[in-house]
Amino acid sequence: MTNFDDESTIVRTFYLCDCSQHAVAASYIDDNDGLPPTISVEWWVYGSVLWTWRERLRYAWHVLRYGRLLAHEVILSTDNAHDMGKQLQGFAAMAQVRTE
Repeated sequence: MTNFDDESTIVRTFYLCDCSQHAVAASYIDDNDGLPPTISVEWWVYGSVLWTWRERLRYAWHVLRYGRLLAHEVILSTDNAHDMGKQLQGFAAMAQVRTE
């Protein structure tokens, strides 16, 4: 749990892909600003990725043409998938308590 000031709470957990190149981050963010807390799931490129010039050009063209980068597949072990599910359920419980 990270507190950037006395009012904000951010909890973020990373789940590393079995390929060791990608990760999923599950986050709970509560700014205590009167709005409901935010729960997010984000896909991350983890570590260093060495793309060839051809791959970079292909990704750039895809972003220009379709407005988004190619989707990456994240493969979690059974334990990581189970842990992430429990973490998201915990975030939902935290958000429900906060908004009641």
